[in-house]
Amino acid sequence: MWSLFLVSQIVCISWIYATCALFFRNNGSLIISTASALFLVGSLRTKFSDTNWFLGGLQMLGIGAIAAIAAYLLGAWLEPVIR
Repeated sequence: MWSLFLVSQIVCISWIYATCALFFRNNGSLIISTASALFLVGSLRTKFSDTNWFLGGLQMLGIGAIAAIAAYLLGAWLEPVIR
C-alpha cells in the first residue's frame, strides 16, 4: 500500500516540475525529470517481480522513450493537417 502512495507522489511531483519547466521553457530539465521518473517507477516495479532493479528501470525508460518519440512524430505529422 505504501508503494502505491510513494509512486503516486513521485508522479505528482514530476508532473508539477514538468508544468513549471514548460512554463519557463526549460526543455532539458523536462526531459531529465521525465526520464528519472520513468526509471524510478520501473525500478520500484521490480519489487513485485523477479527482475533486476536496473533492468526494470531501463525497460520502463525504453518503453517511455519509444512512446514519447511516437507521440512527437505523430504530432509533427498531424500538425500541417490540422492547421
